This record gives sequence, C-alpha cells and structure tokens, in this order.
Amino acid sequence: MSPVLVGDLRAPSAAEAELDWFFTCADSAMGIQSNWGPLMQAALTGVGAGWDPADMMTDARLEAVHAARVIRERLQRMPRAEAEVLCAAYEARRWPKRVEAVFGRLAGIAVRTTEAQSGFAEAATLRRTAAETVGAWLEETLAYGGLRAIAPVKWAAQCQWVAAIRAYREVRGGGPSVAPKEE
Repeated sequence: MSPVLVGDLRAPSAAEAELDWFFTCADSAMGIQSNWGPLMQAALTGVGAGWDPADMMTDARLEAVHAARVIRERLQRMPRAEAEVLCAAYEARRWPKRVEAVFGRLAGIAVRTTEAQSGFAEAATLRRTAAETVGAWLEETLAYGGLRAIAPVKWAAQCQWVAAIRAYREVRGGGPSVAPKEE
C-alpha cells in the first residue's frame, strides 16, 4: 500500500459524494420501499394496498437506478478487499458513543482492523475485558485509556479508508458524477 498523504485526508471528493449517495440514499431514490406495510394491510383487511408498481418509475427513479448500477459495477471492478472496506465504512449500525465520536464513518472499518481484532483477542484471553465484541472493547479502551490507547487502530482504519477511496477513484476515472443531483 502506498503511503497516506495529508492530501488524502482532505474534504470529500466527487467519488466520495457518489459513494455516500450510493450507500445512504440510493435505495430510497430508486423508490425501493418495504413491502411489510402493504402485506400487513392485505393480510388484516383482505384488500390489497392499492398501488401500481408502474407508478413507481418516474424519471428521477430511473436516473437513480442507472446511477446505482454504474456505482455497483465500479465497486465490483475494484479489488475485493478495498470494496469491503467501503461497505464497512457505510455499514448502517449504531456504534457505542465513544467509538462513534472518535471514528465516525471509520467505525465499521476500525472494528475489522487487525489491530482491533488482535487487541480484543488478547484482552479477552488475559481476561482484561468484559466486552463481548470488538466495538464494545474499543468503547471500554477509549473510556479507560483514551485516544492514545486506540491510536494504532485509528491509523489502520484511516489507511484502509484512503486505500479504498484511491481504488474507487481509479476505477471511477475522472468523469462527471453519476449520482443524481438533489433537488
């Protein structure tokens, strides 16, 4: 892996904006909705939900479907390890308070780093933690040891993030963003 440069830790790029849209907004932009409500209504009342799937495909939704397909194909062309890092970064999950505050978007990456995994395994083996997960162990470590105690984990997560963003940018190229513009 090439070294992490200060420029790599700058403001989000167009590539990062695309990824943010893909992982956080694409489903709703494409009109993907839960079928739970209509199924329950039909089960309880014996009457269908009364919506036509054809009505769901507006131009905006079609644009979103196209954009999501392009981004998904780019992710599939990336090295698998870097694509998995991006998926971990955007994992929809509630993290312990301190872990969220310190790592932010990198929390999903941090718990998967070798540094965090081995630190947790060692603490568990030596019975130095009551935590049952890596995330809980990081929370505990932050509470008792502060930022310095988890610095190697944070650095490893940042390095993996930078490598993943670089890989996505390489696959993406320099063209315009495919993510739909917010109205």
